[in-house]
Formats: sequence, structure tokens, C-alpha cells
Amino acid sequence: MTDSVRIGFIGCGAFATQAIWPSLRYAPVEIGYAYSRGLDKARAVARRFGAENATDSLDEVFADDTVRAVFVVGPAAMQHEVTLRALAAGKHVFVEKPPAPSLEQALEIQRAADLHDRQVQVGFQKRFATAYRLAREEAGKPDFGGVRLAKVNYSHWRVRDWNHHLHIMSVHAIDLIRFLLGDPAEAYVLKRSDPQGRNTCVLTLLYEDGASAIVNMSANDPHVQEWIELSGANQLISVRNLTEYRRWAEGAEVAQTLPVNPAAVTLWHPEYAIPYQQADSLWLQGYAGEVVDFVEAVQTGRPVSPSIADGVAAMRYVEAIADAPEGMSRLEQKI
Repeated sequence: MTDSVRIGFIGCGAFATQAIWPSLRYAPVEIGYAYSRGLDKARAVARRFGAENATDSLDEVFADDTVRAVFVVGPAAMQHEVTLRALAAGKHVFVEKPPAPSLEQALEIQRAADLHDRQVQVGFQKRFATAYRLAREEAGKPDFGGVRLAKVNYSHWRVRDWNHHLHIMSVHAIDLIRFLLGDPAEAYVLKRSDPQGRNTCVLTLLYEDGASAIVNMSANDPHVQEWIELSGANQLISVRNLTEYRRWAEGAEVAQTLPVNPAAVTLWHPEYAIPYQQADSLWLQGYAGEVVDFVEAVQTGRPVSPSIADGVAAMRYVEAIADAPEGMSRLEQKI
């Protein structure tokens, strides 16, 4: 576990340098290459983050046998093409979500990973967000009584089209509910298109164990409005804006829940008074956690999670919603 993993990094754009590159400092890696189509940009990023080499040649990265894994972060079409080349070169891959522009292309990556016996982790960082992992852990304990109803809100600004809405934005909420509850037995969508891009998109999910979920992914709100609520045996877990976790304990009788009782509520939030790891937004949002987890999986040989199979599953939802008619309908059987 102490040996570092030598990596190449494909992508030097704004998102990559804001979220994924900075997270590498928490992982045991040697950064062999920074790649960009523009060599000047690759050199600037290499200097900033300490990569040994800057290059505009993918062949140079893939030909280096000391590179065990690559990070691929950029437009979906680029990610699909480069991930296939990386797998053929024998590299493990971390690829940002969505891994490809379409379900069929995501399946192509999955088949290539199997063929070349290499792992592909998809960048669904919300699985590693501190408060969401705490919520999932606490909701899974016997005294919570199982999740009976989950509510996930990932609403946001208006979008230019349904492709952007679903592939770039809604895919976050789709993977998050899969992380929290798994796949449903039945799925329904309320879908209403708006010429100004203020689309409405709400999932209703029914599970075999009796749980239900409502997932709001509409484009009617300012900025991103993100929260979850998990209801159990007369208990509630709530996470707001990734930084405020609350758990309300069960009251034995109605009368016991009415008086002010601070002891009935457990609150967690990061402390910003001192500089420490869990106050770093890269950990709170999940970016650092996913990077560290991927590198540790490469080190130890354990399966990555979320894998390309999870990427494919999310893309099945995306394409099923895209194909759904206006109004309320059942999502059929791509899921």
C-alpha cells in the first residue's frame, strides 16, 4: 500500500484543474505526464501540479510501461475515444462522468475493460461526499429501521437541451439514488419540456423491499439546489448543500415529539476554524475521496467502485428518460 502509482493525466481544462488535479495531492501517486492538445497548456499544468513531463502526444503516455493508470477528464466524446485507447494500452482508467456520449459507447468501454482485464472507475464523486457517506452508513444501521422513503433534490438553472440536462446534470442525482438505495423494481418519470430550457424532470422509484424514492432533477431553480432526505422508522436523516447533516431520533409517542428537545437531533457540519482535511471542499464534495479510492484500488487490485458498470447503469436511465414521452410515463426496459 505504500508504493506509489505512476499515472498519466489526460485533460488540462477548467474542471480538471479545479477538482481532479488538486485532489491528487491526497493520493500516493507519481504524476508522469500532463497531456493537453495544446503543449503550452500541458506545460503550465505540469508546473502547477508537479507532473514530470508535459506532452501533446497520447502515444507517448500510453507507450510508457511505468504508467499503470491514467485519468481522463474532458468532453464525453474525447473520454470515450481516449479511454478505449488507454485500455488497449494496458492502463487502468479513471474517467469523468459521463464516460461517453451514449449508452452504446459506454457499453463499448465496458466490453474493452473486460477484454483487456483492466479497471475503469467513473467519476461519480457524490458517492464519496462526506455527508452522503455518513447518511448512507447511519441509514443502514438496524435502529434506523430501513429507508422507507428517499427524497433527492438536484434541481438547477435552465439548460440548453435535454442532452445537456440529463448527461451533464441529472446523471449526478441518478447515480446518487443508486448509491443510496440501489436499482428500483419500477421507475416512472414526469417529464415536461420548456422552450426556454426550464424543463421539469421528476423520477418516482419503487423498490422490492417496499421503499420508495422521489428524485427531482428539474431545471427551474437558481444555481444548484441540492439536498437529500431519508425517512426510516419515524426517523429522518437530512443533508443540505453537502455540509449540513441532521438526524432526528424517533419519538415514542406524538406528545414526545412536540416539545423542544435538542437532544432528539444530531447535527454534523464541518468546522472551518482550523485547517484540516475534512473542511476541504475537495473532501466535502467527494473529489478527493474518489481519487484516493481509485489509486488504492489500483495499488491493491481490489475492484473499483463506482465502476464502468455503474456508468452504464446511469446511462441506461439517461437514455430511458430522453426517450420518454412528455407527461407521466413508466420508464421501460433499458433499465
